[in-house]
Amino acid sequence: MGLMDKFRGTMDRLTEKMDGLSEPPAAYVWPPDQPMAVLLESEYHPGSSGHSDSNQADVTSLAFDKLAGVRYRFVLDVRRPGMEPYRIEQRVRIPSKVQRSWLEGEVRVPKGAEVPLRVTGPGPEDVEIDWDGYLAIRGRK
Repeated sequence: MGLMDKFRGTMDRLTEKMDGLSEPPAAYVWPPDQPMAVLLESEYHPGSSGHSDSNQADVTSLAFDKLAGVRYRFVLDVRRPGMEPYRIEQRVRIPSKVQRSWLEGEVRVPKGAEVPLRVTGPGPEDVEIDWDGYLAIRGRK
């Protein structure tokens, strides 16, 4: 198999995938017992202006974010089975795989996104976003 044959095969597979994406995916329906939240606010790098006087600081920041996770501030409208809906604020570092880097075309976690939660204790603040579950949702933007 020559290089051109491999290229044609790759292009054919890409075309098949793109053709399969022509219809929008069905809306995700949460299981009734799944704790979830809607992000009422989503602030990337809270407290920073988003501008820096130094490119060195930007590169260092990006490298640290890749290793430790990207800083965010969220206000969540939480829905847990057996509880009335409530709001909480969280300041967290999210895994870098959730927000692609500028090299891959930056995608931030948007306000209005629905996210699955993991309950970590009995209190209302005892929840964390299940990022693997979030990434697994088909049709998520």
